[in-house]
Amino acid sequence: YQRRVHGGLVGRDLNYVLIIENTPDCVRGHEDNGILVSDYEGGESSDNTLPAITQLLEDLVGSRLPVPQYLARSRLLSRQNIPTDLGDRLSLYCLNPRKAQEARVNRDLQK
Repeated sequence: YQRRVHGGLVGRDLNYVLIIENTPDCVRGHEDNGILVSDYEGGESSDNTLPAITQLLEDLVGSRLPVPQYLARSRLLSRQNIPTDLGDRLSLYCLNPRKAQEARVNRDLQK
């Protein structure tokens, strides 16, 4: 399943569109607006992806920057060349949940 996002089709200014995907090909054409996240495999191991996405979204809103500018500066992301189903590579922002976990502050301890 692949879907194409285009500013004209969704009727939105792409400076304010964030794409969160686990499939590189779904971000094709909008690499500056997309974040690649790991697949959720389930099981016993902890998955910190959702808390990391929450932190990233809070930071994005607080920054008041257009999405592409924020993604380029975010400490929670790294730009990587990722292989695609078509055999090429895309330069994508990849979420690092460990960095979000390290940066998270326990507000209960601040009281």
